Amino acid sequence: MMESIENNKRINAGRFSILYDLYIDLLGSLVPGLFSVIIGGTIIFLAFVSIYSKLFNLTIFSNKLINVSSVISALAKLLGSLHWELSIVTVITAYIVGTIFFRQDPKKPDAASALYVWINSKKKERPELAVQSTKTLPPYLELFDPEDKPKLFARLRSTLRIGKFTRDLGLDTQFPYLYLRCYLAARGLTHLLRFIPWCPSDKNTHSFRTKMFINILKIRLTGLFPDLSTDIVRNEAHVRLATSVWYASSALILLSIFVITCLILILFSITHIISFSILISLIPSLITVIFCVSLKIYLNKCIHYMRVREVIYVLEAANMAEIMRGEKLFNDLIEKDYSNKCLQCETIKLKTVNYPFTTQSVIKSRLNEKLI
Repeated sequence: MMESIENNKRINAGRFSILYDLYIDLLGSLVPGLFSVIIGGTIIFLAFVSIYSKLFNLTIFSNKLINVSSVISALAKLLGSLHWELSIVTVITAYIVGTIFFRQDPKKPDAASALYVWINSKKKERPELAVQSTKTLPPYLELFDPEDKPKLFARLRSTLRIGKFTRDLGLDTQFPYLYLRCYLAARGLTHLLRFIPWCPSDKNTHSFRTKMFINILKIRLTGLFPDLSTDIVRNEAHVRLATSVWYASSALILLSIFVITCLILILFSITHIISFSILISLIPSLITVIFCVSLKIYLNKCIHYMRVREVIYVLEAANMAEIMRGEKLFNDLIEKDYSNKCLQCETIKLKTVNYPFTTQSVIKSRLNEKLI
């Protein structure tokens, strides 16, 4: 009887693993691939139409537009006759292109997002973030009032020079984040501190901070409690979707700039003047640039929060798994319990007063019971 139950668990875990991979691939590869192939293919096609029109002296202000329309109509009929074949080629191409974006390192968009979150935070909010500055701040970023934010010009500069600002500020954007304990403590989530074996103020614990630590938690939760892993998979898929679209937007911006440059050079060499029709032909590429820049700005606002949420979901699922089993399941991953040191942390001392359910007395009792 027990053996059949274990077999069923293994079969369910295997099915869950297959669905997990399909879901991640769908959101992380295929969707960004379709996004980039459709938009990129459209601006390239419209660029060729503009060049073709100029080569044969066909303009949108001439009766000869009928010739252009007939060409486009003939092309539409050809595409209609090849709709299945074209769909298959499009999906395959989109998957390949999307996989390239999917395999890019998520550190870069995450660093851009973490910098955006930090530089748009008030002074009083900075010690509560999962990513914090470890260097002396330059004068234009130094704040004196707790409610102050950096000036708008400094925030705009940071979006253009992400790498320089990250280095100058000493932001450690490596995942999982060094100041994750501070983030949890500032929000009253002290019951999860035990699952984070590193502390930013103790360099001896920094070696425990590794992405593999989070991945091992995911693997164990998937094998032992697939039901708890559903939200974890969903969060990871959304993170992958966001980072892949971030890279796809960057590629489309470069492609659009390239198309704009080629159109100006080719059309100017044909007409020898910058005419209104040339400017009209640039509109699709310009719209793509504006759209993709706006999309990257929006993604910079949310990617970091999505990755923090992903970690918190994993930690809470690990906590729920131990409650359901009634035993400690992850002690072998946590070399020592460093959560006692959090009791002396200024962040916890200051912030836990805002959470009635995590007052100092409650934290002391939990520490004594080794529950956090």
